[in-house]
Amino acid sequence: MSDPWHSPEYKASYLSIQSHTIGILDRDPSDGSLSMGSGVLIEVAHRIFVATAYHCIEHDPVIAVEGMAFKEGELPSPHVRILNKGGEPGLDIGFLELETGKRIVTEGTHIACHSSQCQLYPTPVGQIVHVTGWPAYDRVMQPGLMDSGLCVYATDVQAMDDDNLYFEFSKEIIQYDPATKSEVLKERQSPHGYSAATR
Repeated sequence: MSDPWHSPEYKASYLSIQSHTIGILDRDPSDGSLSMGSGVLIEVAHRIFVATAYHCIEHDPVIAVEGMAFKEGELPSPHVRILNKGGEPGLDIGFLELETGKRIVTEGTHIACHSSQCQLYPTPVGQIVHVTGWPAYDRVMQPGLMDSGLCVYATDVQAMDDDNLYFEFSKEIIQYDPATKSEVLKERQSPHGYSAATR
């Protein structure tokens, strides 16, 4: 295939990943700084959860939605209520339970995937995985407006053990630019900032 990044198969995969991945705002009370992480929406027994990294929800998380307005150094008012929060800081694994019946919209409308989609079987060595997130660079966060582009990184899994997937980080990722409504190729020095992963 001469241009796999623009193939119908890749576009369908990208849109599926984008629809399940949401942004999470959090404020560090020690210095008032705002950060953005990401998580995957999952439906389990008619309840909606967000699977994420613990550091994304450590303080007072708010689910990011389109056009959120906020004052400098303050979290915006939540659009979606968080019912429960938990996780394991040592493993950097966390979860949120959200109220149902609320639309979450950023570049598009986000929907929950099903637990049957959350698995790594058969062993994915040699297969392509997509890692998604909102790394801190190129983020626009100013009073009255919050905008950010979802980043998608595709790579093949080189090895796997009981705890980890191993892949070569290529230093380039595709980022959705909401200003131009298009994907652009960006340089990235490390995987830091990718808090959600989907296949």
